[in-house]
Amino acid sequence: MRQIRHGSILALIATLSFAPPAFAQGCAGVMTPEYSTYASYALDSGGHIYSTVVLDGSTQIGNTEYCNLSGVTHTPQIRNALGSSSGTVQGSPVSPSAYISISNTQEILAMPGTNYDEAFAADVYCSAVGTLFSSTGGTIWVRLAVTNYVYSGVEELGTPPQNYCGYSKDCPNGSGAASCGVDFLLYPDQGTCLPYAYTWQLVVNGDCFSVGIESMSNTAKNCT
Repeated sequence: MRQIRHGSILALIATLSFAPPAFAQGCAGVMTPEYSTYASYALDSGGHIYSTVVLDGSTQIGNTEYCNLSGVTHTPQIRNALGSSSGTVQGSPVSPSAYISISNTQEILAMPGTNYDEAFAADVYCSAVGTLFSSTGGTIWVRLAVTNYVYSGVEELGTPPQNYCGYSKDCPNGSGAASCGVDFLLYPDQGTCLPYAYTWQLVVNGDCFSVGIESMSNTAKNCT
């Protein structure tokens, strides 16, 4: 597959969603939690990977004739750990029916080819019944993947014709070293085609996401 590249820098986001699990049944039939959690991941041109976990939603309130909710509050919390970076974010207590939206972002400086595990938990605590909603992210890992390419010649494409620098996937550390990347790249010829090119990809649980971070280069880079 051949792709024409324009050297843009754009960090795209990979997103995973998680269905709500079981919740506490205090004041049965009165409070129905309707919350969701999701995690998104981004990679910037400095090699930083970001994980943002979001908890949002609200609680539907039914007949309160036999359940006094006066003074009752709901408090959200997210614990997020990405590699060696971790932290907890707690939202402000709100009324049971109020809409809740909080997030927790963690950041690491990634070494190419290294897997970084993530674990998170999101909860909504009710002052009347305890934990009303709880969700965990399961097994998640992320990685910065590098793919190297070698110059293969100029190609003429389009009408009117335009010259492109062609690059074929080529890993100095072995043909099987690349975990991501297309087989062939084309860059508009600006007068100089450099000997190599490389791309970065964000890998989440084995799935590769192109993030638009790439460039022609004078030196080869090991693939990961």
